[in-house]
Amino acid sequence: MKLSGKTDGLFYATAGSAGFDIPSAENMIIAPGETLVVPTGLYIVPGSAAPNEELQIRPRSGLALSGITVLNSPGTVDGDYPEEIGVIIHNLSPTHDFIIEIGDRIAQGVVATFNRMENVPVKDEKRIGGYGSTGVKGK
Repeated sequence: MKLSGKTDGLFYATAGSAGFDIPSAENMIIAPGETLVVPTGLYIVPGSAAPNEELQIRPRSGLALSGITVLNSPGTVDGDYPEEIGVIIHNLSPTHDFIIEIGDRIAQGVVATFNRMENVPVKDEKRIGGYGSTGVKGK
């Protein structure tokens, strides 16, 4: 899997790091109790993900200690997701704004492999849409 867009600030902190830090692409303020999608300026390069690869978006432990978390964690970014990757951030503080500046490390990304159930069919061969596009209702 490869990423495109604002990739110049991406790195693994150490040789043993499972995840790389994901920076914000915008200045934002998340009010107490508020949840926002923070743009990253990152995209999955079309065709670069193996059929069994996903990008997981996870909280950073330092932010979690401060009451800032990633909802839907770990978030799954499918290998065929064509839109800008956003991070759903929630501010658990009852009193303090969470101020994000461009380049602040807001989450971490981990490339993971998965297996699919053999007896569960694929509904659509091509992806259409982004967040919530596959809905919540059956059939």
